[in-house]
Amino acid sequence: MVVFPPPDSTLQNAGGEDGDQFTKAKDLLSFAYWPEGHHLHRFPLLDIQRLVLHALRVLPTLTATINITASWRDALTVDKSAKYTAYRRDVLVRMMNADHNPTVRKIALQAASEAVHDLDLIAATGSGNDESKRGKILPELSRALLAAADTNKTHYLRLIFALAESPEWRQRLITDGHVKKCITLTENCWIVDDTHLYFIGFFLRIAPPGQEASCCSHITNKQRWILMKTTWYHTHKDFFGSTDDDTIDIILNLVKATKTYLPLNLSQDDFESFRKHLGKILHYLGSKKVTTSVVPAVEELKGVVDDRLNATGV
Repeated sequence: MVVFPPPDSTLQNAGGEDGDQFTKAKDLLSFAYWPEGHHLHRFPLLDIQRLVLHALRVLPTLTATINITASWRDALTVDKSAKYTAYRRDVLVRMMNADHNPTVRKIALQAASEAVHDLDLIAATGSGNDESKRGKILPELSRALLAAADTNKTHYLRLIFALAESPEWRQRLITDGHVKKCITLTENCWIVDDTHLYFIGFFLRIAPPGQEASCCSHITNKQRWILMKTTWYHTHKDFFGSTDDDTIDIILNLVKATKTYLPLNLSQDDFESFRKHLGKILHYLGSKKVTTSVVPAVEELKGVVDDRLNATGV
């Protein structure tokens, strides 16, 4: 991937075949400012970096040409190979690091978030990667995510939710302080809206129901129940009707957690209110003809609530 001037540029023959008229995107994205005498110095560096990061994010075709002015162009030729995938990941990691300005870090975080399912982020921990490579990738990406977290809460939570699917990543996310960061970003972590649902998914992957996690040992079962309840009440019904794999995974884990932390001594009014709310969700799913595994899971949870209500004598 290179950025270069037009054929009539006076720099065309400078430095021979690999002269200064060629700038590798990898080098360009690492600039904090234009080096003295650089052939692109007339163009705002941040705009050029944003353009390249945007191209890395969307990649609508294998080759894209974007006009900057009548006399300059940015030509991007993209290789589908694993080598390019690793390069793309490495660029995004570098751009999220704290030595870049917040705008660049925000763009890179969004790019990584939107590419999380087709970018080799999680697979970097798989058996196909040697130990030395994994040992380098994990800490670099973890530090970069922490550095960029404040630039966009939603993209950060989506990424750590996806990474927490890997046991190796779960341990690193705990060790490196992502759990504390996650709670800080959500402000009051017990009040949840749709934008915080990746936090719920992340929390349930880090601390599965019934399993102890040292990073969450200070959280009481009562607090866990409040988290589950407010998620059910403050989440839009469209979320429960989603067919996206991530959201289905979150809902199924939410059902399991709710059954685990549902208090035995809940008042009759609270039981009745929760049962009615689950009934409304099931009615909505039925009206939308949702056929995912969410429906039987919610029905099973409603059955548990029904049994608890019957046990109270109502």
